[in-house]
Amino acid sequence: MKNFVDGQAGAEGVAQKENSLGIGGGEFLDDEVAREDVAVAVDGLADAPVFAVAAEAGGFDIDDVARGITDKMVRRNPHVFGDEAGQAGQAGQVQDATAVNERWQQIKAAEKAHRTTPDEGVPPGLPALLYADKVLDRLHRAGRDVDLDPASADLGERLLALVEEARADGLDPEQALRDAVRRRT
Repeated sequence: MKNFVDGQAGAEGVAQKENSLGIGGGEFLDDEVAREDVAVAVDGLADAPVFAVAAEAGGFDIDDVARGITDKMVRRNPHVFGDEAGQAGQAGQVQDATAVNERWQQIKAAEKAHRTTPDEGVPPGLPALLYADKVLDRLHRAGRDVDLDPASADLGERLLALVEEARADGLDPEQALRDAVRRRT
């Protein structure tokens, strides 16, 4: 059985997703996945401090977190669990990845319709490359033009242009930089 997180299969997708969300331990999981040490990566997932954060915040517990995850999974994946009305009409029907992703984006956009700016909801503490990638993705999905100058004298503008270049090439800029650093260690 395959597990999918944002279209990436297995433990690699889970570790990259955890790391991209800034969940503690994600940076270590990324290394373990790169070394193909699945047992250590899976053990690391168990150490993710989701429950500790929930307990510290108060007002909810691990059951609430699990219920929220389950509800979101069912709501955003009608191709697996059935249509939005809870019917089994769409479940199990074969759809191509593009159709599944488009529907997922529609559902997510409806959930986030209250947002007024492209960076609303993107944690400002994310690593800068990841933050730039997420905001550029939202700008593109909103149909907004992103005019970047890769020859700018401003380093930030050039870095943002490189993130855009990576996106255009279908690359994850955060992962590309991590891989480049790993090749030198």
